[in-house]
Amino acid sequence: MRIDHIAYQRAARVAVVGLLVQIGLGLVLLLFGRFAGDSLFVMGSLYAWIGVLVWLGLVVVFNQHKQERLEALELDELASGRPDRESFFQTADGEIHVAARRLGLMYRWVMPIVSLVTAGLLVLVAWLVLRYLGAVRDTTAEFNSTTHRGWGIALSLAFAVVAFILSRFVAGMAKQEAWQNLRGGAAFMVGNALICLLIGVGVGLRFFGLEKEETILLSIAMAIPIFELVIAVEIVLNFLLNLYRPRIAGETPRIAFDSKLLSLLAAPDNLVRSINEAVNYQFGFDITSSWGYQLLIRSFVWLVALFAVVMMVLNMLVIVEPHQQAVKLRRGALVGEQVHGSGILWKLPWPFETVEVHDVTTIR
Repeated sequence: MRIDHIAYQRAARVAVVGLLVQIGLGLVLLLFGRFAGDSLFVMGSLYAWIGVLVWLGLVVVFNQHKQERLEALELDELASGRPDRESFFQTADGEIHVAARRLGLMYRWVMPIVSLVTAGLLVLVAWLVLRYLGAVRDTTAEFNSTTHRGWGIALSLAFAVVAFILSRFVAGMAKQEAWQNLRGGAAFMVGNALICLLIGVGVGLRFFGLEKEETILLSIAMAIPIFELVIAVEIVLNFLLNLYRPRIAGETPRIAFDSKLLSLLAAPDNLVRSINEAVNYQFGFDITSSWGYQLLIRSFVWLVALFAVVMMVLNMLVIVEPHQQAVKLRRGALVGEQVHGSGILWKLPWPFETVEVHDVTTIR
């Protein structure tokens, strides 16, 4: 691909689209959480608003790349029309390469500052959420759950799908050398998808009326600040490693907020490629090209589905020993008010139904 101002202009436009999606995501989650009264949506919106800073930084840096390419093109055209161009540009190099100098300053100062501010905001939001959840456990604060569960599931899952598709598209663009820093935006976008998926699971569990529903919801809510702390720690580590990473002339520096953990989810094909290389290294030859390995890869989805079905059937099957009796429970209440003796007992998979088995021959 030709790396010119058109290429960087396209990357800047994609970054603008990501910025608008990020703003829309944060706004909808916050408004729904506030007006519908749901704490999970408010927590998710805080991460989305932090992502706005990431996309804004990408818009600025790619626009500066475009200005630097335009400046280089103009200087080349000007130099080709001057017979004394060599001596002139040698003496005035520091005065005319303004855009290039600004681009260097952005990678040296602006992007590291944006990365550290992003990490700081993630830590701050995680601390506030953990403090709030601690107050909920101490019954000094209330964990709000919306009554509009259908809208909650629809919004969270729809945003999860949109965020994941956009992250895959941006991650595909980032494979090109000129657009490689788009990985940071793709990583944060797939983080939005994960958080929206968590929110959708939390809202969906409320339909089942589980016995320990509040405890499960608090556990799901606890996963959000833990996730934010992990990403913040990775950003700080990337920043420290960038300080000691050798600079190669002409190479575009990798921005610290580019999370490698989230990049694996945004571009899972890279993970598969790394696994294939590791397998080949361990066996000492290219085993991944063999027909058996290729058959295993092609059937991987079906094997996982078969494993899930087998596990679900085993979860539905309960064997009651001769010295035991069992009862089926649904939402904490007896099913059929019948005590089951020894034999095979079938039930609905967890969490719809559970079985309590008791030894009835032992004196306690």
